[in-house]
Amino acid sequence: MVFADYAENIRQTITQPNGKIINCLASGDEYYHYLHDVNGYTIVQNPQNGFFYYGVRSGETVIPSKYIVGTINPASVGLEKGVRISEKLYAERRSLFKAPLKSVQGTPTKGLVNVLCIYIAFADDNVFTNNRQYYKDMWTATDRPSVKDYYKEISYNSLDLQIHHFPDSPDTITVCYKDNHPRNYYLPYSVTNPGGYTTDRMIREHSLLKSAVEFVQNQIPGDVDFDMNDDGLVDIICFVFQGAASALSDMLWPHAYYTFSHAVTINGARVGGYFMIPEIWYGVRTICHELCHLFGAPDLYHQAWSGKNGPDPIGNWCLMCTSTDPPQSMCGFVKYKYNHWISDLPEITESGVYSLKPLSQPTDNLFKIRSPFSRTEYFVLEYRKKEGRYESSVPGTGLVVYRIKTDVGDGNEGGPPDEVYVYRPGGTLTDVGNLSRAAMSSPERITLNDKTDPNCFLWNNGQGGPGGLDLFNVSAAGDSISFEVKINHLFPPTELNYSPGNGVVDLSWRPSIAEGLQTYYVYRNGVRFGTTALSTFRDNDVIEDHVYTYSVTAYYEGQYTGESEKSNEITYTPKGIQTLPYKEDFEQPGHGWRIKGSVEGFQWGDPATLAMQTINTSKFLGANSVAAGPGTVCSDYAITPRLNLVGKNKVYLHFDYSLKRWQQVDHLKIFYRLNRYENWVQIIDLPTSGYGDEFKWRKYNLELPANCYTAEAQIGFQYDDGKDMGYGAAIDNVVIDEEATSGIETNLEKLTINLYPNPARDEITMDISGTPNGRVTVKLISIDGKTLWSKVCQYHMQRQETINLKGIAKGKYYIIVETADEIIVESLIKQN
Repeated sequence: MVFADYAENIRQTITQPNGKIINCLASGDEYYHYLHDVNGYTIVQNPQNGFFYYGVRSGETVIPSKYIVGTINPASVGLEKGVRISEKLYAERRSLFKAPLKSVQGTPTKGLVNVLCIYIAFADDNVFTNNRQYYKDMWTATDRPSVKDYYKEISYNSLDLQIHHFPDSPDTITVCYKDNHPRNYYLPYSVTNPGGYTTDRMIREHSLLKSAVEFVQNQIPGDVDFDMNDDGLVDIICFVFQGAASALSDMLWPHAYYTFSHAVTINGARVGGYFMIPEIWYGVRTICHELCHLFGAPDLYHQAWSGKNGPDPIGNWCLMCTSTDPPQSMCGFVKYKYNHWISDLPEITESGVYSLKPLSQPTDNLFKIRSPFSRTEYFVLEYRKKEGRYESSVPGTGLVVYRIKTDVGDGNEGGPPDEVYVYRPGGTLTDVGNLSRAAMSSPERITLNDKTDPNCFLWNNGQGGPGGLDLFNVSAAGDSISFEVKINHLFPPTELNYSPGNGVVDLSWRPSIAEGLQTYYVYRNGVRFGTTALSTFRDNDVIEDHVYTYSVTAYYEGQYTGESEKSNEITYTPKGIQTLPYKEDFEQPGHGWRIKGSVEGFQWGDPATLAMQTINTSKFLGANSVAAGPGTVCSDYAITPRLNLVGKNKVYLHFDYSLKRWQQVDHLKIFYRLNRYENWVQIIDLPTSGYGDEFKWRKYNLELPANCYTAEAQIGFQYDDGKDMGYGAAIDNVVIDEEATSGIETNLEKLTINLYPNPARDEITMDISGTPNGRVTVKLISIDGKTLWSKVCQYHMQRQETINLKGIAKGKYYIIVETADEIIVESLIKQN
C-alpha cells in the first residue's frame, strides 16, 4: 500500500546560491510536502536561478513570486500564507502513487511475518548516527515500546513479527549499502544542482533500491520465508536512508510505494510494497503507522490543503489519524474491518443494559447500533482505558462513540464526509470541538442523544440532522463500562415540511428506514386524513385563510407492530395574492407565511415556546440554532404570501428583527423572487441587532428593488447558522407598503433619508432628517454585504453627508443609516 503519516513543522535548512543559509520548516505527507517559514508562508525554489522564493498560487500549482526569501517581510507585500497546490492536483498525485497497488494483496495480519530492513547511505554521506543495536531495540525490545511488542499487544498476541536487518553488521556500528551517487542526485534539478532529476525521479529511486537489494541478497538466509501469504511478493520491506528528510524531494521524504520497474526477488518472492524512511524519522511511532497501512488500514486524517477540509475526525483516538509517542492503538473499527484482529462486530437491536471491556482486551470490546435515519451511517461503541504501555497515550478513559459511513470508500483522507468520526463535546459539521473529552463516563457525561452536547448527528449529505441514538446511564469506568440504550422500533417520521400550490399543499418528510414499515398516516387538524406508502402527500382540499395543522406517523408490522409517535407538527394557512398595504404582526396562527415549523428552521410562537430570551412578549417567527443543537443545521426561509406589486413606483419593506451572531456564523438575509417557481435573489445581509444575553430588536426600513414588482412577488427572510451552532434570529411586525412607514405601529418612525442624484457618478448627497439624538452610523455597502465606506457621527435633528464614489465600480449598492434601534436602507445605482 502507499501511505504516510502527515507531518508538520519539520526543521529544514536550505542554502541560497549566494551562500545565505535559511532555516525553515516543512509539512505534508508523501503525496505532497512543501517548505514554509515559521509564519506559514510557502517557499519554492526557482530551478532557473536556484534561489528560493516565497510561493504564490498559479492555476493548480505553486510558483515562485518575485520576492526572494530573506529579503522582505512577506506580510508587508500582501502574500498569502499556506499557499499549496490545488485539491485536484493533490488528488492526481495521490492517484499516481496508488495506481500500481490495485493488484497487491494485503500483508498477513496473523501468525509469523518476516520483516526485512535494509540500510542505505549516499556516496557523500557520513556513517549512520546510531549503531545496529539501537535499531534492533527499536523493533524488538521487550522492556520498552518497540514495534514487535506493540503489534503483539495490539493484535491480541495473534501477530509475531520477526525482523531481519541487512547488510550484516556488528551491533556496535551500522554497516550499510553505500550508493554510487551523492544525495543531490536524488534532489530535483536546478542550476545549483545540475545533476538532479527532472522527470526520472522514480527511475532513480527504483534503481537505488534494486542495487541495495542485490547488495544484500547473498547475505540473507535461504530458509527465511518473506512471503507468508504466498502471493509472490515480499510481505514487508523497509529501506532506511542515512540523514534527514528533504521537502524538496519526493524520494527523500518518508513514503511507501510499489516497486514495479525491476523484477528483484528475495528467496523467490518479488520485492513489491515497501516503505522508505530517513534515519532521523526512524522511530517506533512512524514504523507502527506505516506497518498498519501494510496490514490494510487507510489514513484517517484529513489532507490539510483540501479546500473542503473539515474538523479533525478522530484525533489521538486512533493510530491512523494522529499517532502518538508511544503509539496508541488503532480504534476498534479499524481492528475489525481492516486488520481483522477483532472478528465480530455485534449489533445491539433491543433496549437494555450493556457493557464493554477495554479495547485492549480481545473480546467483548465493540458494539454496533444502527441509525433509524440512514442506511449508510451507523454507530460503533468502544471502551478506551488510559493505561498500559501503549493505551496510556489516549486522551482519556471512558465510552467512545464513533459514526461510521459506509459509502465513502476506505478512510478519511478525502473527507469530509469521513468513514470514521468520533463524537466529542462542541463538535459540529464545522467545529472540531474538544476531542480530548470524547470519552464518556459517570459522573461527568452519561448521555448521548439528538439533544445532548455532543449530539449524535449524521453527515446526511453535509446537512447534519438527527441520528436517533439514545444512550444513557453510562457508568463509571472500571474493569468494564456499562450503559443503557433505548431502541425505538416504531420510529416516527421527522422533518415534516410543506410546499404550497394553487388550492393544494404538498407535504414531505424524512422517512424512517426501520424494518417493518408498511405505511404512513397523515393527520390534519388532529384527525387522520390520509394514508401513503411514500414520504410525500398532497392535500387537494385546502381553502384560503383556513388554518391547517399537519403531522405524520409511521405504521409497522412484523416483529414490532404498531403506530409510531407523531412527527413534528406544521401549520399552513393558504393565502391568495395579497395587495398593498400588507401588514403582519404574527399574533395569530393564520399568518400564511411558509416556514419549516421545526427546530431546523423558523417556528411561530412567543419567547417561551421558542426558548428565545427577549423583551418582546408578543408572538413572532424565530429560528433558534441553540435549540436545534450543535449537529443539526438550522437553516430556513420565512416566506411571505404572494404579493401583487405590479405598477408600483416605490415599495418599502419595514420589519422588526433580532439577530445574535456567534463567531460570524449566523446570517439573516433578505431575498426576493418573481414568483414561487423562480430562484431567490439576495437583497441584503443584515447586521446584528445588538449584543448580550437577550435577543435585542431593531427596526428596519428598506426600499425593495424595482425588479421584483411583479404580480406574484415574494420576500424571503433566510436564516442560516453556517452548519454550526449559532444563536438565532427572529422577525416581527412586517409591513410592505408604498409609504416609508416603519412597522405595524407607524408612529415609531424616526428617520428619513433622501439621496440625490440617484443614479450617481462621482458623488452622492444624502439628507437625513428625523428626531433621533445620539450616535448615527452611515455606511455604503455592496450587495454582498461588504462595507466600502462608513462614518459615525453625533446627530441632532438634521444632517447632510456627501459620499465620494470615485474608484467604485458601476452597479447597485446600498446606503445604510443606523441608530441604536432603527436601520434605514436606500438603494444606490453607480454609473460610469
